[in-house]
Amino acid sequence: MVICPMCGAQTNGDICSSCGNQLGNVTKRRESIEDLKTAGSSPLFLTAVVLYTGFVCIQMTQIFNASLLGIIEGILLDGGDLSSVAAGTPFEGIIAGVVMAFSLGLSLLPVLLGVGMWVFYFASRDIQSRSTSGLTMIKVVIIIQYSFIILIMALAFALMALVGSALSSLSSASTYASDSLMANLSLLVILITAAVMLASVILLVFYLIGIVKTINIAIRALKTGVLSGKVSQFVIVMNYIAAGFTVITALTELGDEALLSALGSLLSAAVLVTISICLGSFKRQMAGNI
Repeated sequence: MVICPMCGAQTNGDICSSCGNQLGNVTKRRESIEDLKTAGSSPLFLTAVVLYTGFVCIQMTQIFNASLLGIIEGILLDGGDLSSVAAGTPFEGIIAGVVMAFSLGLSLLPVLLGVGMWVFYFASRDIQSRSTSGLTMIKVVIIIQYSFIILIMALAFALMALVGSALSSLSSASTYASDSLMANLSLLVILITAAVMLASVILLVFYLIGIVKTINIAIRALKTGVLSGKVSQFVIVMNYIAAGFTVITALTELGDEALLSALGSLLSAAVLVTISICLGSFKRQMAGNI
């Protein structure tokens, strides 16, 4: 007699007579879940969650300060007239409201991601819990975030293609050598920028796919006890690369005396490195259980 890890019923054979779950090697499945919970409740992952929470707090502070500063500047420029803040045509008010709502929605995504990380951490600390709500929240937020970034970059690439086409036509139609040379140089810059943009979009698409696959492995393991697939090495490497660029950004911000922004960038880089170490550790743990 064995106990089904899905429903807890006692059963014989490789298939649970109560819920139909394919039992296979119950011990191996239990070890898979334990490995995932060990990774999710580790001090290293807790460090990543705390660092990300600090990053989100700094980001929200910057957004609030920027909005408040804009309102104060508007009041001062209008001689202290508070009514001028809400002045404008109805159409302008609608546009401003849509932009504000959209910006607020985007700014809440990192908050929801942080909540998902905390939920997964506390669920991992509970040995009996099979909750995947934290991981699901993380996956949904990441899909929304990166889909939006990919869409913006794709639109920018399309715009560059249109500008490049216009410059090509201008170069062909120009009767002056200097104008033709400037048009060709501008076209070359546009083509290089467009190529970099296209490569970035492709990398982001594969990065997003790798993240989703990795999270799905964890969700599937919690639900069934089966570890199928591999943690994406591409995601781990890309995280390290992104962390390096983020550190460079932080150093630039320090040079500009933007201390709060620099601190946020450093925290973001630390989160990427810590998460990559967690993923690498989990990948080694699961290697013996697949």
